[in-house]
Amino acid sequence: MQVELSINASQTQENCAKNKPLATWRIFSVIYFAALSIALLDFADARSFLGDIDDRMRELQIRQFFSANGRWYDLTLPMIAMPETYASPWSRLIDLPYMTIAAILAPLLGLEKSIPISFDIWPPVMLSIFCLLVAAIFRPQLRVSRALNYTIVVTSVFLMALAVWEFVPGRIDHHNMQIIGLLIMMAGLQRWDRAGGILVGAGTLICFVVSLEGLPFVTLGFLGLVLCFVFDVRGTRQVLFAAAVTILVLTLPAIRFHWAIGNSLDAVRRRFCSLYSARDRLLPFSGYRNSLAGKANL
Repeated sequence: MQVELSINASQTQENCAKNKPLATWRIFSVIYFAALSIALLDFADARSFLGDIDDRMRELQIRQFFSANGRWYDLTLPMIAMPETYASPWSRLIDLPYMTIAAILAPLLGLEKSIPISFDIWPPVMLSIFCLLVAAIFRPQLRVSRALNYTIVVTSVFLMALAVWEFVPGRIDHHNMQIIGLLIMMAGLQRWDRAGGILVGAGTLICFVVSLEGLPFVTLGFLGLVLCFVFDVRGTRQVLFAAAVTILVLTLPAIRFHWAIGNSLDAVRRRFCSLYSARDRLLPFSGYRNSLAGKANL
């Protein structure tokens, strides 16, 4: 009897081991390889499927910063007359990585070559952040066989192809950062603890600092949190408190980042117009939803 129990115990341990979530780095590696392949496939013809005039406008804004008259808080683009000089409502937060990379490479390659190179370097780096967040969200859900886990992950990445294409080299508009901000929120809700609340707050601030296109999804997230609080769901208080404190702490730096925009009511009005072009903000969640649906059918 003891032998039989020990055999059963070992079988139980083996079954539990099989059902343990995969290591995050393994999931990340698979997701990043698949996503990078999809991104480079789009880049193969040197034209981005989602590329648009906003990328060119962002390039003008960055180049204007490096000009003799460029200033951090001066977002006017004198080369665009409407007929008055155009004042961009876009965040400098998006410009900062490209400016930094270009400034580092400028002594070696010259500024004129460094700027377009920075456009090719930073989006794939952001893609790695995107994939890490997706891996963190997927990990607790992947408890079936290893082969099926990887199948779900790869399939989900292909279903998120349009979101992945926001991270191809040269795609320098703010939509990719919006997706990352929303994924940070989702990763925080997945954790459902104090650290998760901090992530929710940080993701919320990123969405607001970058643009207002993510506002409907941020609203839905906090509506869910409030409903959980009303119905006294366990853990909701610490998530909400951590999110609120994080937002309060980060608000002042965010205001400082956008002081130039805040000085112009017309720029603020234009900024609110971005609320109506939510376009691809649901894309990161499509693969996640399908993975859960596939798991439920098992």
